[in-house]
Amino acid sequence: MKITTDNKINATNSRSFALIDYFHDISLLKERDGVNFQRASYTLDSCVKIYTSRVDSIATETGKLLSGLADSGNSKTKGESEE
Repeated sequence: MKITTDNKINATNSRSFALIDYFHDISLLKERDGVNFQRASYTLDSCVKIYTSRVDSIATETGKLLSGLADSGNSKTKGESEE
């Protein structure tokens, strides 16, 4: 939770957090007979930040891959037209 409040979650370290995997376990959010909604709110906020960072990372990597493939395809086309 401290990492989230300190805004330390980014695309490079978002894969190392397993909070999303445990969010469904409501027992982590219980306090006495009820649910601690403040803890649930912080946990949900952290999960959203982690998930957003992961999606941004995948989008960036996919863009790099597509650019590399496009450049590779263009260089092959130029090589064929020169012959």
